[in-house]
Amino acid sequence: MATEADKALEEHGKEITKALRESAEKGNATCARLLLALADGLIDCEDEAVVEQLWTYAQQLAAEKQWEGPPAEPDED
Repeated sequence: MATEADKALEEHGKEITKALRESAEKGNATCARLLLALADGLIDCEDEAVVEQLWTYAQQLAAEKQWEGPPAEPDED
């Protein structure tokens, strides 16, 4: 199972990170946190189910309509 997860991440890693990065740049905080968690090694990329979920999520993000309004503003705390 770990071999398949490695293969899936190796084959789709660029698409996953690209979709997460693009959505984070549009203001999606969840994608930003997920991208940081991946970069920090906090997500188990050896788990086939995790990689499959990331791939599915990346495909959904890539299929979303592009935002055509003003740039997202961060919330003030």
